[in-house]
Amino acid sequence: APPAVRRASHNIESYSPRQHADLADAHFADLGDLQLDGLPMEAALAEIERETAAVLATGVPIVVGGEHTIALAIGRAVKKRYPDAIIISLDAHLDLADELNDRNLSHGTWACRLGEELGSYSDFIMLGMRSGTKDEWQRSLGCRWVSPEVILPDHLRTVVADRPIYLSVD
Repeated sequence: APPAVRRASHNIESYSPRQHADLADAHFADLGDLQLDGLPMEAALAEIERETAAVLATGVPIVVGGEHTIALAIGRAVKKRYPDAIIISLDAHLDLADELNDRNLSHGTWACRLGEELGSYSDFIMLGMRSGTKDEWQRSLGCRWVSPEVILPDHLRTVVADRPIYLSVD
């Protein structure tokens, strides 16, 4: 996916009249692809977390590509750097499964694992959710907000306005 995103990005008009801003004025850097081929899952996640933490030390990472298990590593790095960060997941699936296909680390379990590591799901806002198991829906009751809508309600906007946000889009 990253090579296709890079190619497509060359066709994006950079100026937004609505925002009165130009992306050309932003300071973006493409740090390239991480070399994760052949690594066991835990080692790959540790490398993603390390690289994300390095970017967080000086800026804001925008991570594109990879399957959704990477959200666990990125979420770990964000919460270590910014313990008060809100995690917003925009996804059709809850990803709160304890196990998926006999694996406890997968695209469908990342939010469960991160919530367990944090000791709570109270910093999770789940938008666009329409699918999950009975156990996942039960676990989602601990989240700050879960909705099939992709709009953040006004009462939540004030809650998250002054907090760092990790946005995961799947």
